[in-house]
Amino acid sequence: MRKKLKDFHVSIRAIALVVFFIISTALVPFVRAGNDDSNNKEIGVWWVNDYTNNPYYGSYIFPPNSDDDAEGFYNNLGSKGFTKSFDKGDGNAWEKHFEKSENGGLDYSYADAVDFIYFAGHGRSDGFRFGINKDGDDYDNTMYKVHYSEALWGDKDLEWIFITACEVLKHEYWNNWKGVFNSPPMLHGMTGFHTSVTNTDILGGQFAAYLTDQFGPFSIKDAWQKATKAVFNATDKEAAVCAVWIYNYGVYVKYWDEYLPGYESGMMSDPSGTTSIGYVKWTCKL
Repeated sequence: MRKKLKDFHVSIRAIALVVFFIISTALVPFVRAGNDDSNNKEIGVWWVNDYTNNPYYGSYIFPPNSDDDAEGFYNNLGSKGFTKSFDKGDGNAWEKHFEKSENGGLDYSYADAVDFIYFAGHGRSDGFRFGINKDGDDYDNTMYKVHYSEALWGDKDLEWIFITACEVLKHEYWNNWKGVFNSPPMLHGMTGFHTSVTNTDILGGQFAAYLTDQFGPFSIKDAWQKATKAVFNATDKEAAVCAVWIYNYGVYVKYWDEYLPGYESGMMSDPSGTTSIGYVKWTCKL
């Protein structure tokens, strides 16, 4: 009789574990993300080589490879069936493309009208910068930058924004970017750098290769980590990711573990309910 009761309790515990797994998995299904249309593979890139008209930098600053960097991402994913929506460079790359409408921005038609964005150019912990003055509200227009207070992403379609620019995700200030995640959060995450980085012409293409079956596929965090280490291989460079976390039954679901659509488990559904934003950085040394 005792053995039967013991076997019964073991069976109940096993069933409970199975039920828990099913429920927790169902709460964060891997489904098509985005909320504006049926295409979840739209990409856009913005890049700036020419900062001679930006008074913060002056005529001597030219990161000449930003176009190759961003377009490497663009063309690589384009060859994998992603929709190439925007390729905006230099005079056609405007900060108002990333700013919310309340600040006179056009993000609804540009940055928030695609699923994945790659930006290559200059930046600091307060934002990423452009070469000409195309600001929606003239806020701090001496630096031609998208300030974190001017953005609200994910309320239409944007899932991830990937940024190759110095210090945009600097550890001491990354919390300032929490406000760009639409509430309830629909932006899934951001990648960037904690430190300054040297200009590169290959990071975007390498990143896309690790995201897809060319070198992977790997999750977004792992792909960014592998690409930044492979490209820079330096102890003085540190990359970072911040993304939505959801706490379910004692376990954090971290959105940086999702994959691009069409690979492995794909994208998770847009975050809702009780969420937080997590952050991690690493040294770009193999």
